[in-house]
Amino acid sequence: MTPLDIAIAQARRAHDLGLVCYRPTADVPLNPDLPLVCFGELPADPIRAVAVNVYDVAAELDDDRIQVDNPLVYVQWRWREPGDDAGQAVHARAHAFMKAMHTDSPGSWPGGVTPLWCLRTVTAPAELDNGHWSKADSYEIRCNQGETA
Repeated sequence: MTPLDIAIAQARRAHDLGLVCYRPTADVPLNPDLPLVCFGELPADPIRAVAVNVYDVAAELDDDRIQVDNPLVYVQWRWREPGDDAGQAVHARAHAFMKAMHTDSPGSWPGGVTPLWCLRTVTAPAELDNGHWSKADSYEIRCNQGETA
């Protein structure tokens, strides 16, 4: 399992909870009331979107391999909402996501990902960006990989 697999599982979990619109294939309908999940950059359209990126992936073992047992992954969610509400909608969206995802108890996400914890570790202020509001939050996810060969 890669760090990107864990970020995808988080996106799928958020989709299942009705927090975002995750479209792994074009046959999944777009829900304009929910932020569209995009890996990498925010798209020009739709405005209501969230960019998801894995970052700060570093070797956790002496021989420079990524840790296989119980990996620690950092994922940033950069939310964007339309409007002239001084960032209130983007704050509300990010806060609802945090309340649903921030946990220090074991769980299960789609794709066989079993986080030991998912904690919001950094929250940035809302920023005005081309007439729309954006806000980035970062999450630390420690996974339980179970038995490995």
